[in-house]
Order: sequence, then C-alpha cells, then structure tokens
Amino acid sequence: MTRIKWTPERDAWFVAFVPGHTEREISAEHERVFGVPLTGAQIGNAKTRLGVKSGTMGGRFEKGQVPVNKGKTWDEQGISAETQARMRATQYKKGNLPKNAYQPIGTERVDKDGYVWVKVAMRKTDPKSAHDNWVCKHRMVWEQTNGRPVPEGCIVAFLDGDRTNFDPANLAIETRSEHAVIARNHIPFHDAASHEVARAVARMKSAKFAATMRMKGMAR
Repeated sequence: MTRIKWTPERDAWFVAFVPGHTEREISAEHERVFGVPLTGAQIGNAKTRLGVKSGTMGGRFEKGQVPVNKGKTWDEQGISAETQARMRATQYKKGNLPKNAYQPIGTERVDKDGYVWVKVAMRKTDPKSAHDNWVCKHRMVWEQTNGRPVPEGCIVAFLDGDRTNFDPANLAIETRSEHAVIARNHIPFHDAASHEVARAVARMKSAKFAATMRMKGMAR
C-alpha cells in the first residue's frame, strides 16, 4: 500500500469528487489525477476524517442510478476558483509518471519496520506489478552471495539483530515455521552457531507439539 500525504489540495479534490462515486471510481480517478490508486481503507479513513459520504450502497450504485455529479464541471459542483487552481497545480497529467518513478535504480529507502529496500527496476506500465521495483536489501545481498534465490518458505535473518548490517556473514536463512517458533519463544541467537542451535530448538518444539496433537487425536 502506497502511503498518501493528505495535502489541502488532495483533501479538496476528495471532498469534491467522492459524492456520487463508488470506491472503485474514487480510486481510479485518484490514480489519474495524482498518479497512485487509493485502497478501500484509505478511502474509508479519508471519508471519516473529512466527513464525506459517497451516497452508494455497499460501495456500488443500484442498477440505473446515476451519480449526482456525473457530467458536471467543477463550477457546476460549486468548487471555488481558488480550490480549482490548487487542484490543477497538483493534477497528474496523462503520460506523466509519479515522482517516485524517477528515483534511480539503486535508490534505498527504509520502511516503518526498519528494513532497507532497494529499487531494482523502473516503474512498469502495469501498476499491479509495480511492487517488483523494490526488493529487501538483506534478501538481495544473501541471494547475490549465495548465487541462488532464497528458498521457498524461508526468510533471511539478521544474526546480530541489526537490520542495517548487510555483511553476508550476518545473514542466514531459516524457515518461516522456525522463525515463528523462535520469535514466539524468544529463543536467543547472535551468530551463525547460536542461530543453528535456535533453529534446532525450534524444530524440536514443533515436533513435540505435533506429536502431542497426534496423541490427543488418537485418544478421542
């Protein structure tokens, strides 16, 4: 989900456009104007914050129902000239690319969880595949070091817990199930040797749990 910075111009556009439009229409028009679509959650949160209602039932119109502002100009919708000017100043032009599309390959960014992402490709025509433009740096380093993709069902762990330490010696794989048990039971590790011990303990706990469940099933 792309983070949206709600500026006064974006708020004005939202208040003006939402009435009479479905979530799909709102998302599509936002992408046309600003370059990125809106999710249902983003639309719902903005409606609540701005006190706007679309007037649709269940996110869609009844058959034959026409949006109240369909075919109306901004003037006819009562949008002030000042607001229109602000909206035009930030309006996304057809054929242009969003600003983040021009970030060069190799650009790095840090997400809210502290993971570093690297841009490896330019924005694709299909927005649905745009997520392929960025990869987690620690996965990329592990794959480059080992000459193969991270195995299916596995993740790359930071042995010292530092999500900015990309020394190949600090990166190791573990299965998602092992990771879940290690995290849930707070099994400590700090290097390759202790990490292997943690993985072994996790597998043992998983096997014990599975055996217990089988015994309970047989006892029924």
